[in-house]
Amino acid sequence: MICCNGSDALKIKFDFIVCNLPYLATDEIIDVATDGGAEGFEIPKKIFDSVISNMAENGKFIFVTSTLSNYRKLIDYAEKLGLKTRIMTKKKLFFEELILVETTR
Repeated sequence: MICCNGSDALKIKFDFIVCNLPYLATDEIIDVATDGGAEGFEIPKKIFDSVISNMAENGKFIFVTSTLSNYRKLIDYAEKLGLKTRIMTKKKLFFEELILVETTR
């Protein structure tokens, strides 16, 4: 077992990474599994900053986000990091819409 912040402790490259981000917009982080911080962006941004160095040259990073967060800001941030993004699908629920996003190098 490896315990670390994001993938900071890993020094290998991955071809495929999947993450159900903690995307809920919260004022404080109480539950690390769901709370994404300000606009639901703060914690996912830290995960992106960590993951980007572990993506293989042609690697893919697929993540789940939601309309309960500023998902557009997250997609824009991924593109700022040099990743190509594509919304793969959306699933409307009664209180939110889940969004599955694929990023590639």
